[in-house]
Amino acid sequence: MNVPLRRGERLDTLPVDFTRIVEEAGIPYPNPRPYSDCTAVSVIWNEEARIGKLLSRLQPYFDHIVVCVQASSDRSLEIARNMAREGDVVIPDEHRGFAEASTDVVAPAVRTAWAFVFSADEWPSDDLLSSLQTIIEYADRHAYQGVWVPFRSTIEGVPFEEQRGHLRILRRELGWPTAMHTRPKAARSFWCPRGQIDHDRSLDEMVRDYLRYLELGRGNRLWERHNMLMIRNACSTIAARHGWEYVTAHGWWPQVREVAFSEPSPDSLPRRSWLRLLLSTSRASPCGSSRRT
Repeated sequence: MNVPLRRGERLDTLPVDFTRIVEEAGIPYPNPRPYSDCTAVSVIWNEEARIGKLLSRLQPYFDHIVVCVQASSDRSLEIARNMAREGDVVIPDEHRGFAEASTDVVAPAVRTAWAFVFSADEWPSDDLLSSLQTIIEYADRHAYQGVWVPFRSTIEGVPFEEQRGHLRILRRELGWPTAMHTRPKAARSFWCPRGQIDHDRSLDEMVRDYLRYLELGRGNRLWERHNMLMIRNACSTIAARHGWEYVTAHGWWPQVREVAFSEPSPDSLPRRSWLRLLLSTSRASPCGSSRRT
């Protein structure tokens, strides 16, 4: 399978055909379930409208689910606790502003060799969930530490250009960095083309999230640029479908106009100029090469 790259995008993993994965794993597809050697893991905040539905979807596939609930103003913690089965773990944590900050709390609760990481605003497809045992068996046979899965992002149902794959199936010993927009550094990983994770959210939710990330990332030029571009691109994407009047009617627009539309987009600058600007003004990011959206 060839995965075409866009300008500036790098695929630091090996694509593997799913037919080959099935043949080498030797496990019937769809896989027998539930899975006992992979834990579903999530960090959530104010997700009462989603978490119950998502847990209901995942419980038939996993014997073990770990949910960390950052201090929320809604019923997220109550719902997660009420739905927890024997073998599931629900961990309350303080509100830290982004999910990665709680991973040091979550990691000790994962007892299986593998983890499947998800967010409450995501929806894994049937064919992805039904092939996890096959994928893990193949990864074990070839000493892979992580597996990338396709990612399809939309805002209010409108396709949104974002990172097209995420490292979401990983060995427990990799851990997870606690810095914002990071992922584990897997020395050996592969891209599995089976299924996808769908990620849909409202424009209001996405912009509010990234305004929060923007404040938390102040002082780190790479993070500031990334968060600003996500806000700008989200607004532009929705404006192309619904018009700018729809976008500017939101209460956050004055702030967004100031932080995301007051200077030319880096994408509109010559590539060399953009790279020179970034290298000359940013300090080294603690993310290194492991940034994710």
